[in-house]
Amino acid sequence: MSAALAFLAGAIVGGLFVLGAGWFLVLAGSRRADRGVGWIFAGSGLLLLVGVGGGQPAVVGAGAGALAGSVGLVLWSGRKERRLDRRAMSVAQGLGLAFADQPSDELRNVVPGLLPAGDRHEIRRILSGSWRGHAVMLFEYSVDNDGSVFWNFDCAFAPAPVDGEPVFIGKETFMSRMNARLGDRDIEFGEPDFDQRFLINSKDPDRARSLLGPRVRSWLLSHDEKVDFRVGRGGVMCVCDRGATSPERLLDVTTDFLVELFPTLGETGDRTAVPRISRERDVFPAEPRSSSPGRAIIKGLAIAVLVAIVGAVAFYALFWFACATGQGCL
Repeated sequence: MSAALAFLAGAIVGGLFVLGAGWFLVLAGSRRADRGVGWIFAGSGLLLLVGVGGGQPAVVGAGAGALAGSVGLVLWSGRKERRLDRRAMSVAQGLGLAFADQPSDELRNVVPGLLPAGDRHEIRRILSGSWRGHAVMLFEYSVDNDGSVFWNFDCAFAPAPVDGEPVFIGKETFMSRMNARLGDRDIEFGEPDFDQRFLINSKDPDRARSLLGPRVRSWLLSHDEKVDFRVGRGGVMCVCDRGATSPERLLDVTTDFLVELFPTLGETGDRTAVPRISRERDVFPAEPRSSSPGRAIIKGLAIAVLVAIVGAVAFYALFWFACATGQGCL
């Protein structure tokens, strides 16, 4: 009876530890609770091996609990991804846009110059089509730095005949003002209201001043949305924290900003062709490819079994070598 209680206690501790780690990742901003779950599967297999080999039911329970918790994280994350995919498809249908769950090479080439790359980044749930007569793309962007710092953005991109160094337009914050006092100054325009409210950065200050003329600066001052603006090779982009504004409003702001920068696009009816954002199809998939918890679970269980087998073989080899060389046998 004591062995069963020890196993149960170990299983509860192992399961709660894994589920708590996944919950903490989500609170920290991670897109998925099962990030790095392969290592947890491997650790679970090692705990099972040690527990069985040493006759320790608590350790066996901890391994079993961690294994069950890992499966739970994968199922939880897969269900969340499917729910987000369905919501994105519903939004796309409501806006009259096409849905794709993976970006094309064209979009992948645009993003690095306008958004932070981090250690890992991901472009997901791309909606494309025409909005108010302009070609647009709406997508989610996630950045991971060292597995401890996460950023999640909603982005809208409108193609335009733009070249040259990117121009970054953001809101002044307490930290940016502190950096300015330390010597990291942004581009100034000689207008106190604008300079105090906006943070402008570019490797080509003259081009930034040329693009952001009086008309554009006046338009920026008239908007209070929590949106940052980018002007780079291939078009303009508006970026905000995930959920900070509605998809419709983000598209409105992007196309308005595009026309303010390039009035001829609004006056002459010149429209950039809608870009192809998916190598496969720009339609609503019956089942998004992003949701494959079953495959992840099978892979994780295989990792756990493989670690246990490799560990057992390694321990046996070490003990056999020790016995064969006269250093002691079990």
